[in-house]
Parts: sequence; C-alpha cells; structure tokens
Amino acid sequence: MKSEEVGYSSFVQTEKGSEFYIYRNVGRGANSNVYHALDKQSNKSVALKVINNNSVETPLLMQRFNREADIMYDLEGANSVDLYEHGLLSNGDLYLSMEFVPGTTLEKELNNSGNMDIDSGIKIVWQMLIFLAHSHKFGVVHRDIKPDNIFLDSLKRVRVGDFGLAVYENDQPFVLTAPDPDLDIQSVETATGTRVGTYVGTPNYSSPEQGNGLKVDIRSDIYSLGCVWYKMLTGRVPFQRESGIATLKAHTDPEILPQMLGQENGRPEFTINLITMLFHMIRKNPKDRYQTPLEVLRDLDQLQARKGFYHAESLSDLLIKSNFDDPTALIPVPSTERSVEETVVNGRKVDQDFENSVVEIRSDETHTII
Repeated sequence: MKSEEVGYSSFVQTEKGSEFYIYRNVGRGANSNVYHALDKQSNKSVALKVINNNSVETPLLMQRFNREADIMYDLEGANSVDLYEHGLLSNGDLYLSMEFVPGTTLEKELNNSGNMDIDSGIKIVWQMLIFLAHSHKFGVVHRDIKPDNIFLDSLKRVRVGDFGLAVYENDQPFVLTAPDPDLDIQSVETATGTRVGTYVGTPNYSSPEQGNGLKVDIRSDIYSLGCVWYKMLTGRVPFQRESGIATLKAHTDPEILPQMLGQENGRPEFTINLITMLFHMIRKNPKDRYQTPLEVLRDLDQLQARKGFYHAESLSDLLIKSNFDDPTALIPVPSTERSVEETVVNGRKVDQDFENSVVEIRSDETHTII
C-alpha cells in the first residue's frame, strides 16, 4: 500500500476481517508507513503502522515485528503507547494498530520554544522515569529515547512510542538497522542477530556503550533520557557534531565532556543539585551512572516531592505499597503549592526556594507514532 494512493475514503482489511479506514499518512520509516486511521469495529481513532510486504519475506524482520508487538503488550499502561492488535493485512503487509496520540511531540515542542521551563521539563522527565522503571521491570531496553519518540497530549501527559529498536535485555544481540539517514554505519544481519560492534540508535541521544555497538541495559536509556533533559533545559543536545559518526565519537570519548550548566552560561537558576542529577545520568561509564530509574526517581523525589510537584504519599511509601505493580500511581499531579526547604541530592544538602532555584522521525505531523 503506497502512501500516495491513500485518501480519506480508502480502507484496508486484515486477514481476520477487521477493517481500517485510512485518513492520511502521518509518518514514514525505512520500510513502513504510519497512518491516522479509524478502526471500523471499535469506532476508535488509531495509528496504523504498515510494514511493506517486500520486507515480510525476511524471517529476521518477522522476528523483529513480533518482538516489537510483544514489548508493546508487556509495557501497556505506564506512559507507553498502547498496542491494540497486530497481524497481517489481506495483501500480506504486516500491521500494528496502536493508540493514536492527539497532540505533539517533545521534538516539535522544543523546535517551537527553543527550550522548556524548569517545572515543565521536570514533569516530563518524571513521567519518562516511570516509563523506564516499568520497562526495567520487564527487562526491556528502548534504545531510541529521543524527543521525536516522546508524545505529549494537550495536558502534557507523556506517551513513549516507536519500539522498533527495543529489545529484551537478555535477547541481545538483535538484528536492526540504524534509523538515522546521516549515519553511515550499517547493521550486519546474521542468523543470530546484530554482531557486536554494530550500531543502532540515534547519535544525538545514544549512550557510549550503544555508540560502541555493545550490549546495553536500562542504564543506556537513562543516559539517553539525560541527553533529552539536557536539550529541554538548554535547547541543544550535549554533543552536536557535523555528522552522525562524529557525534557518536563525542559520546564515546571519555575525554569529551558536555558544556557545564550554571551561572557561567547566564542561567543562574541551574543550581548545583539539579546539575548534579543531570550529569550523573550522562556519565560516560555506565557503572558511574544511576543504575536504575528508581534511583533517579528517588533523587528527583528529594528534589521535588514535597514542593507541590505531585500530591501523593512519599515515593518510598508508594513503592512499598505497590511493589511497583501500579507504576501509574507515581505519575505526577500538578499542584500550585510551593515551599522552601532543604533537599538532598547525591549526598549534597542544599537550601533552596523552589520558585527560583531549580537546576539547567521522522514525522511530518504532531501525533505520528513510528
């Protein structure tokens, strides 16, 4: 099915008899298209990802497709795009029928604003950490955390999409191709998966171990989220170079460090405790980083929890009660209350006024899910 053939009256049918009315093409991948569609049976607006039937003949791509679906089903309910169904269309194309997220992406939000105010950025990071903690519970590594894949509805609630590069931690290595057209490193397809040394991801947000083609775990996604947070605060990524390969080298070289944030950059509101957190997330050696999303959440809880960031019990109480069975209980609820109190981040005690001292695709549409 070619995107130029699709109109408002077009429809596709699955092998099982389901029908989708196609509104428009809202995104393209290397071998796929994403359409805004209507599920005739449920009368629900969906994002329909269709993978070209020329690719389906490759057994490894079928494995990737099934793994993408499995991961999306596993992660349902904690800030991730929901998957409703998947299978084959009547013409043999593969499809995923997913939650349609009306709104925008973080990438487009940042393109419009340059950067994001401190409070809004922290609330997005908080929700992303809920997603990563849920992923960690299932042993999933997303491997492509970036603003293009972070969808925001009108209330700035987060949905994470594009699980095409995601893997179960114990299933690596795995066959994938880097999505960045500027990157001239190619994946090597084998019967068992991507060889060690093969790169997958997006260079601006890739961890050093990802850039080196090594096996990755949740700490890689924490690094990528740190790069996203850096861009939210500054309007730029930590390492921006003239090519994808040069950018990867900047991430992987332990001697190359991102520009510090603070008063020397004309941003006195970037205080030491948030800077400490951010740079702890993007340390080059994964052993020196936060080891789990919950560690980051606990520090963020110390920074924000009793300052009106969410109205709920303390993070530690929530974790004990829920055993993280209901991660959505930790999604922040906005409040207008503010207070002045001491916070502790990585052993540092800082007295601060929250108001003044909180520390620095592949899509043509605002709601595309690839």
